Amino acid sequence: MAVLVTENFTSAPAFTQVGGALVVSGGRLRPTTNNTDCAGYSNTDMGTTDHYVQADLVTTADTSDNYCSVLARWDGIDPNLGGDGYVFQQNFDSAVLYGANSGTFNTLATITGAFATPGTYTLRLEVNGNSISAKINGAHISGSPFTNSLVTVGGKVGLSMYLGTATSDSEFDNFEGGDFNAAGLIVPLSIPVISRSNLRR
Repeated sequence: MAVLVTENFTSAPAFTQVGGALVVSGGRLRPTTNNTDCAGYSNTDMGTTDHYVQADLVTTADTSDNYCSVLARWDGIDPNLGGDGYVFQQNFDSAVLYGANSGTFNTLATITGAFATPGTYTLRLEVNGNSISAKINGAHISGSPFTNSLVTVGGKVGLSMYLGTATSDSEFDNFEGGDFNAAGLIVPLSIPVISRSNLRR
């Protein structure tokens, strides 16, 4: 396993803004305003469909209308416009794993109350052949790993964020992506950000 990309958001990362803006604030990544859809993928392609992505999700007491995700095996196209990829998401206080295929979201798992307590949660999504693993703080969610072949191509990893209310608040930190097979170098994250509207269910 090789770590290919990492970003601690201690300074502004190199990314291209499209739609709502993701910015670094206090050493973490967040949208500039609430009620705005943003998503971004690393310019460092994993070079294989067998890879992982992880990031620390920092939550507060109000998780209402929060949708914050790590994405793997992503083709880089907005899933709402026909893109493909696996999505592991904070959905209010629940954790939800989706497979997005041609713009259709297929729910693989829902863990109610996974983020009920404010704190820092490491979200990790692993895609290795037909084995899809979703982990929180190093532990598999119930049912993980899943056997699923919905998405078979795509080498991009990334993040998406939507904070829907004035008091809802979540942030990302310590982003990382890697290849299960190759030995690679650590390189800075570069994520173009794309607007999306329905990566929330």
